Amino acid sequence: MLMDIRNGRYLDCNEQLTAEFYEMLSEPEKIAEPVGSINLETVKNYKKD
Repeated sequence: MLMDIRNGRYLDCNEQLTAEFYEMLSEPEKIAEPVGSINLETVKNYKKD
């Protein structure tokens, strides 16, 4: 699902988010996995200056 978001699957022809995207957000169990992946990648890539 994360790659679908990155690849613009949830954008319409005007590059606006689709209703399908917002429906997905209303279901926490669907969004938990990609959010967790994003958070993990952020922590892995964090470089303290």
